[in-house]
Amino acid sequence: MFARSTSAVTMLRTRITLCSARIGGAMSLSSDATATLHFSTIMQCNAHISGGGLSLLDSAATLLHTTITGCRAEDANATAQGGGIAAFRSTVLLANGSLIIGSYASGSGRALAITGSQVVFKLPAPPGRWIAGTLCAVYRAACPTIEDSAGGASTQDPDCLRTASQCSQEQNVTAIIDGVACQPTTFAQV
Repeated sequence: MFARSTSAVTMLRTRITLCSARIGGAMSLSSDATATLHFSTIMQCNAHISGGGLSLLDSAATLLHTTITGCRAEDANATAQGGGIAAFRSTVLLANGSLIIGSYASGSGRALAITGSQVVFKLPAPPGRWIAGTLCAVYRAACPTIEDSAGGASTQDPDCLRTASQCSQEQNVTAIIDGVACQPTTFAQV
């Protein structure tokens, strides 16, 4: 299946099995296309370049209670990417126990190959799986640099540095700490 140019695809209780393509064995999305899969399975699909199960280019996919299993991305040069999913400048949400298992890529990313993309795992994780604990923080842009008026080296804004730790705990994107505006959030935020 191929969707592009602002297309929107929704699949409910769908099983895609034994498909093959150069890009996106089961599904290929590009140019602001979106796909939402609910209670679905992508199984034993293959791609020769990227995305054995699913390939995204400048697009978005949401998987809810969905499993990608036994998919492959492989070529003779061992450069194929993303056995399960290959995402290029895209966003992927894996939620409600969605799972990528038993996938293979001859190049990189057995389960996921991510290039300039954002992949979010939303709990709960599938049974028997866990998501590594990380610091729960709001990721913000680096503090700006200030040029020394005497022509010396530039340094980062000291007020910004002083409040950076507190800003990382503030969910409000326009938060102000002690009169200092927090830096904007980065693309890693949901």
